Amino acid sequence: MIRHRENSSESWKTLPWKKFRRNLFRLQKRVYKAENMETIHKPCVMCMIC
Repeated sequence: MIRHRENSSESWKTLPWKKFRRNLFRLQKRVYKAENMETIHKPCVMCMIC
């Protein structure tokens, strides 16, 4: 059986949530940018023949 500390919910309150949100947003922007770059720069079939 897993035992939890009595104040485990209190420890969540002390985490730097603002920093986590900023970091997550930055990573989401990088993923979005990478996905768009991949779709823009995919070689077309005609380009492969030339």
